Amino acid sequence: MEPTVHVLLIEDNPGDMWLFREAVRRAGLPYRVTVAADGEEALATLHAAETAVDLIVADLIVVDLNLPRMSGRELLARLRADPRLAKIPLVILTSSTEDTDLVETHHLPADAYFVKPHDFHGFDAILRRMEAVRRREAGVEAAEPPPAPAPPAESHGQVREKGQTEAEVVAIRQDRGEAIAELRHPLRVLIVEDNPGDVVLLRHMLAAVPGESLDLTRAATIAEALEAMEPVETFDMILLDLDLPDSRGLDTVRRVHDVDGDAPIIVLTGHEGTTLGVEAVRLGAQDYLVKGRIDGWGLWRAIRYAMERKRSEKAMLALMDTLEQRVAERTAEAVRRAEQIRALAVELTGAEQRERRRLAHLLHDHLQQLLVAIRMRANGARGRAADEALRRALGDIDQLVGESLDATRELMVDLSPPVLERSGLAAGMAWLAEWMRTKHGLEVHLDVDPDAQADSPDLKAFIFRTARELLFNVVKHAGVSDARLVLARADRGLRLAVCDHGRGFNLPDHWDGHAENEHFGLATIRDRLSLLGGTMDIVSAPDQGTTTTVEFPARLGTRTS
Repeated sequence: MEPTVHVLLIEDNPGDMWLFREAVRRAGLPYRVTVAADGEEALATLHAAETAVDLIVADLIVVDLNLPRMSGRELLARLRADPRLAKIPLVILTSSTEDTDLVETHHLPADAYFVKPHDFHGFDAILRRMEAVRRREAGVEAAEPPPAPAPPAESHGQVREKGQTEAEVVAIRQDRGEAIAELRHPLRVLIVEDNPGDVVLLRHMLAAVPGESLDLTRAATIAEALEAMEPVETFDMILLDLDLPDSRGLDTVRRVHDVDGDAPIIVLTGHEGTTLGVEAVRLGAQDYLVKGRIDGWGLWRAIRYAMERKRSEKAMLALMDTLEQRVAERTAEAVRRAEQIRALAVELTGAEQRERRRLAHLLHDHLQQLLVAIRMRANGARGRAADEALRRALGDIDQLVGESLDATRELMVDLSPPVLERSGLAAGMAWLAEWMRTKHGLEVHLDVDPDAQADSPDLKAFIFRTARELLFNVVKHAGVSDARLVLARADRGLRLAVCDHGRGFNLPDHWDGHAENEHFGLATIRDRLSLLGGTMDIVSAPDQGTTTTVEFPARLGTRTS
């Protein structure tokens, strides 16, 4: 059995740490790997090994160039400057392919310079060359390291990186050697990550979970990712690093989400911070995971939860669309029915006004003529009668006929005031004011715009009857001898206002309470107005008077607002 070789790996990327250890295990090398995350930690580990009895100074040092706190170049210089450590074989393992890095590290010097591979096959070749360098520098007899054992089939399905052919697809099985049946529809995952070690680590983490099947596509840049996402709905899940060669930070999330908002996005990055995670979720990501802080099961749970949240979100959006469509349909139906009711109300108002005019004409042209004829015949008979009792009876008939004539005239005016047919609203309001003074002793102060005219006889009659009802309310309830009536043009029609300084009333207690019928007329006007497209507003309080303002549409059936 070969003696254990102590290797110090100086690497800060969790994916590359795991990849190195796993490659050593697969290659069957007798390496015991100790990891230091930066140059200072590496120096502390080496110095502690020098002074401790039970620790062994490294037989091989593997250094990444890009390290926090102390770069790989600075560490290499300090190692070569220390006589106690300068003899340890030292190799560079980095992702940099720049010639300047190769020349600089050669002159420090390093014993070898390797570029990080993309898969285990590449790592196997590098480890063999690395072991040859160690043996050469240590003066060990050259010998081929034992052949690498066939990798255990550790997978759950197909794992494919961008650009690989089907022949290069790696089939892995679960660590326990259990055979896992592929799912009928493997989960299509796009991993957007430029670090090969992180890609391999993710692949291994996902492969370690039994019962899952996936089809992984890798993109190293945002441009490759956007290209792979065409057409939309290509992937079931996107694992996204925030720091890519052509996109950094939250803008990476925004660009991916803008292309395919249906695919769940899990941000998988080395950046810690609650604020950044919250912002990423706000921009459309389903979760925010920190590299090195999650295992395979945790990643699979995050993927499944993210997919379920996305499905729930899509179902909710679809439900909202359906509800909005139903609301729109029902609103349209309600509007259509409201228009039908408004049209019926307009037709009813027109029919009512026509019937009023017909009855008024019937009273004037027929009944009043009959009553006048009766009166004339009764007066003629009374003049010729010799009997005093008969003359008194005919006089009573004349009086009754006269009262009937007065009643029919009032009824005719009530049904359809003649002044409205002969003149406009201004004349009609003047006549109404005089009529209220004569009949009810109410002095009405008029403020009427002569240009305030209705466009139809039906609307003109409706305005007149509304004004008369409001003045009747003043007579019945206000307890005053005067009121003010204003008629003017409004933005979308006509405005009528009747004001008094009388008793007033508590509007909330009376407006909807029709039981006592105190303001049934006002409620009737309000309801009719709402159907015809007008509005009514009442301002009143006990002992503060009442102001009722009515907005009429320019034409019956059109809304005033």
